[in-house]
Amino acid sequence: MYSSNNPKISQHTRTQIYQFYLQTEPVVNKKGKIIRYKKVYTQAKLAILFAVSRTTISKIIHYARDGDFTVKTPVNKRYKTFQYFSLRVDRLVAKMNKKAERKEKREQIQKTRYEHKKPGDLGHIDLKLLSPILGQKVIKGQKEYLLTLVDDCTRISYFTIIQGKNQYQTANGLKSLLDRSTIKFTTILSDNGKEFKGVQKLNFQTGKYSPKTELEGQKHALELLLQNQGIKHRYTKVRRPQTNGKVERLNRTISNEFLTQVQFQDRLHRVAELRLWEYHYNQSRQHQGINNLTPYQKLINLSTLKFI
Repeated sequence: MYSSNNPKISQHTRTQIYQFYLQTEPVVNKKGKIIRYKKVYTQAKLAILFAVSRTTISKIIHYARDGDFTVKTPVNKRYKTFQYFSLRVDRLVAKMNKKAERKEKREQIQKTRYEHKKPGDLGHIDLKLLSPILGQKVIKGQKEYLLTLVDDCTRISYFTIIQGKNQYQTANGLKSLLDRSTIKFTTILSDNGKEFKGVQKLNFQTGKYSPKTELEGQKHALELLLQNQGIKHRYTKVRRPQTNGKVERLNRTISNEFLTQVQFQDRLHRVAELRLWEYHYNQSRQHQGINNLTPYQKLINLSTLKFI
C-alpha cells in the first residue's frame, strides 16, 4: 500500500498489475462443459488490491496493451486553456481590489484619527474594574478600580488603583496622578459617568449644558479639583466611547499584557507590579500609533524648545 496521496507506481508494479489483469478462469455449465472464460481480477478488484484509483488502473492497462510500462509524469495542460486563464485573472483582480480597499480603509482611519501636537493639550481618563485577586477577601462595597490618565500627544500614561469609584475616590486618585505627572495638562477628557461629571446647568444663550461652579452650589469633588488646578474638563458624547478611544485601547492593552499575565500575591504586590509596568510602558514599549517610538522618546522629540 502507498502512503503518499499521489504515488508514482513503479514499472515493476505496472507489469504486475497487467499480468493480474490478464489472468482468466473457465466458466462451466451444469454438464461440466467450458462455455467461456472470465477474468480473475477486474479493474475494480485491482484498484482495491493495489490501493489506487480505478482510473489509474484503467490507464495502466491502456498503456500496457502497447507494451508501455514506463512511469508516467502527470502533465496539467489546463492552464493553457482560455477558461483557466480568465479564472486566474479574475482571482488576481479580486485580490488586488481587496488590497486596495484595505489600504483605502487604513488611509481613512489615518485621516479621521486626531492627535494633539503639544504634550498636555489633552489628557484622557477612564476607570476599569479590576478582578479580585485569587485568595484575597473582597470587602463588600470596596471594589478596586484602575484609574488611567494618558496624554493624547505622547501617549505617556499613569495608573493608580482606587477603592471604589465615587467622586471623592476618583478625585483623590486623579490628584495623585497629576502630582506624579511630568506633563502639565490644560484639558482632560472623560466620559459622562457620575464619578467624573457633576450636576449640569443649561446656558440659555448657547443652548448647551455646562457644569456648575463652586459658587453656584457645585460640590462635585473631581470638578472642583480640575477647576482649582486650572484644567478644563471636557466630556465625550453620550454613547460614543470611541471619542475617548485612546484610553479605551490602553485599557485593553494593560488587560492583555499585564493584568492577565501576572499572578498577584496580594493587593500590595499588584500595586508594585503596576508601577513597574507603567515604567515599562512609558520607557521601553514601542507604540505603533506614534511610529514605533516609546512614549518617552516621543516626549523627548517634542521638547519645549519647539513650542517657544
